[in-house]
Amino acid sequence: MSSKRPRAASTREVSAGGVVVRDEQVLAIVPTKRASDGTRVLALPKGHFAPGETALEAAQREVREETGVEAEPVRELGEAHYWYRRAGQTIGKSVTFFLFSYLAGDTANHDEEVEEVRWLGLREAQRELTHAAEREMVGRAVACLEEGRKTGSLPSVQVLNFYSTIFADELKRGRKTATIRLGDKSGKYRKNQAVLVTIGYQYSPRERIFEAVIDQVEVMKVSDLSPRDIKHDNPEFRRHEELINFLEHIYARPVSMDDTVTVVRFSQILETPSGMTEAMKGFGGAQN
Repeated sequence: MSSKRPRAASTREVSAGGVVVRDEQVLAIVPTKRASDGTRVLALPKGHFAPGETALEAAQREVREETGVEAEPVRELGEAHYWYRRAGQTIGKSVTFFLFSYLAGDTANHDEEVEEVRWLGLREAQRELTHAAEREMVGRAVACLEEGRKTGSLPSVQVLNFYSTIFADELKRGRKTATIRLGDKSGKYRKNQAVLVTIGYQYSPRERIFEAVIDQVEVMKVSDLSPRDIKHDNPEFRRHEELINFLEHIYARPVSMDDTVTVVRFSQILETPSGMTEAMKGFGGAQN
């Protein structure tokens, strides 16, 4: 496939895709289908419209199917144009790309049309993606992110969001002090990182609960979780079976004792913690 336009295109295809970012990384796929010369293709997730879908709906579905992750749309980036030969015909293809922010999910859950899903650095993707048109889309995403940081239209802290409203009271009362996320999230959450804890669903208003600091990030198997770990995630749970049922409901896929999870422990940031000033008197330094 080429991004250089030939003299005429006898057939045209329309698709939609996504540039999914997490921190300073972007998701890329290696499709099972090879290029015309037999080489592997490194690309952005994209695909055709299903009947009745908008471009955004198609892009979000393709991202979910081809990468295994859920992502939140940020803005439209524009159209990429390709031309390629198939059965003696010149095919013109237009793909509307959207910038997405990673929410959740495991890249191991991609569909059978994808051989591999990998996280690339944003600058690396601008060099390594196979198609020039897609490298340009990543460049547009980088410009959008940089502009957002300058103007304050993008958050300067990581958001730690919970979909279930049953957690709101537990968080406010200090009973929920950890979250167990499916997959290895050590690249997303780090010790001493400031996060904004929110409650809400995608495309809906979120309730701001409080600011917090991450105390610890541990990656382990579900089987290695202790009853204490499970309790800190959900005060009503103690057993692995209860946690597994809950994760299967949230991630909409089977979960086993061998699955990898990340335990993120956090503490609320208070303006004037009760008794904190007095308790800290006499200590000669700070501990991280």
